[in-house]
Amino acid sequence: MFSLVSAHESLDAGGNLKNETLAIQIQDNMVAFMNLVEAYKQYPCIKKALVEFMGEKPAKETEQVE
Repeated sequence: MFSLVSAHESLDAGGNLKNETLAIQIQDNMVAFMNLVEAYKQYPCIKKALVEFMGEKPAKETEQVE
């Protein structure tokens, strides 16, 4: 999930981000997510692992037990 609070000010007339640094960060995030999806598809063992993404804070019920 990515939130762009000031989207009405951050996008140009073509719908592209004005801030190049932010655009690169979003692109990098999408690449990382697609790599995670590919790993999930190719390596069944990852389905048993708790995967934390983008600073998600797990709840007590979903916390990984070591």
